[in-house]
Amino acid sequence: MRSALQAASANEKSHAERETEVTDLKSKVAEMDANKVQSKVLEEKIASLEAEIATVSRRAPVLCLN
Repeated sequence: MRSALQAASANEKSHAERETEVTDLKSKVAEMDANKVQSKVLEEKIASLEAEIATVSRRAPVLCLN
């Protein structure tokens, strides 16, 4: 009987550990999704700045300071 209780207790602990692992993994996935969104925003910002630089470069002559 004692061994059955120990096995049940070990199974419960294992179940709790699995639930904790699932929660941790879901958190990591959410963090990765947030990073993807942030990366996309930064990529758009870079593209905008590069377009702005290209526009300014076409309009303004290059100054050479020697």
